[in-house]
Amino acid sequence: MRPLRDLPVVDIVDPAGYASLICQGWDTYQEAVNVEVPQSLADMLDAAKTRAAEMDERGGQAVSIDFGGVSMQVAPYGLKGGITWAVGNDDYLIMISRAARDWSVSVRYLAAGLWEYGLDYLMERMEGILCDAGMTPKGDDWRRPSRADWAFDIYSPAFTKEMRPELVNQLCAHSSTKQNTELQVSTWGHSCRLETLTIGKDRSGLQIQVYDKLREIKEASGKTWMIDLWRREGLNPPDDEIRDMWRLEVRMGSDFLKDRNIRAYAQLKEFLPALLSEALMTRRLGQPQGGDSRKRRWPMHPMWARAYLATEASAMLPLGRYVTGARNAVSDQLAAQIAGTIRSRMVLDGMGEFRPGDFDQVMKDVREILLSDQHGPQKVEKAAERYRYIDEAR
Repeated sequence: MRPLRDLPVVDIVDPAGYASLICQGWDTYQEAVNVEVPQSLADMLDAAKTRAAEMDERGGQAVSIDFGGVSMQVAPYGLKGGITWAVGNDDYLIMISRAARDWSVSVRYLAAGLWEYGLDYLMERMEGILCDAGMTPKGDDWRRPSRADWAFDIYSPAFTKEMRPELVNQLCAHSSTKQNTELQVSTWGHSCRLETLTIGKDRSGLQIQVYDKLREIKEASGKTWMIDLWRREGLNPPDDEIRDMWRLEVRMGSDFLKDRNIRAYAQLKEFLPALLSEALMTRRLGQPQGGDSRKRRWPMHPMWARAYLATEASAMLPLGRYVTGARNAVSDQLAAQIAGTIRSRMVLDGMGEFRPGDFDQVMKDVREILLSDQHGPQKVEKAAERYRYIDEAR
């Protein structure tokens, strides 16, 4: 590994009382895989991809296959970068290129599986899946890391108060970083508050992002199971209402890893503390000190310090398989939608009036449509595929 060079000696502001680390671990991991893809597997993937496209002309519905002894879904489309087939479930996304002769497969390990089972377990399991799917490794050096995102989940009401536009003035990038490193800041709510700070634009290099994880869960990812994980790890706010949860995420891309001669997962594990330390030191928030205008001499901000001091620790124990309870929630949502549609039909038939006596006739019409639909079996299959992983953490 390339050693850390010319890094300054930076004081660490004691994070005690300012921020509490709740958990840390892999949030995304991706590896390039150099294997032979047998023609029989390619034919099966083509057939599944065609069936998925026929099932939903809008191209949004995948279909299930047995992939190496594991139930996975094949998307009706490829992906950018020459990906012909996208195959996955709640733990993995396998991307396969028909055109590439070598390194034609990439495997992305998804957040739900990583927090549930841990990366070591998922990687061992993936080796068996690829083998059972008929893929033959090309040589001994056939798996290489191409992306590695490590997350620190930190509770800090104090940082919530600091997360304002002027905070960007405390960012300090070391001279070893590229001169074109860009700082991206996005806002939410009022213009005086920040939701996200991103240091570094190029995802193939090194990027650090700190963002409101609870808001992201509620508005984007839907990973409500993370809240239960935080509680298990000891998060117990005074009023029992979860808030002020920030994620500080170190995203190490392929170029960053190659520059440090990280060619295997074993090397990544061995040097992970040094890699995280370098990332947090060279792209950091500083804590202003009196009238000193030279940011490079400022101590490390306690939010960064909380993560920096934990880089030698190992990931938290896996959560274990987690059933989300989403099935009941979606069922209730669909029932409400059905009730709304029936109400609209009854008002329409009643010339603007809601007449409870019309309910039986409406349901009779609905039953007739359901049982006489010649495309019913295909629609049942489509619905089954849509909800195949409804109970799994995503």
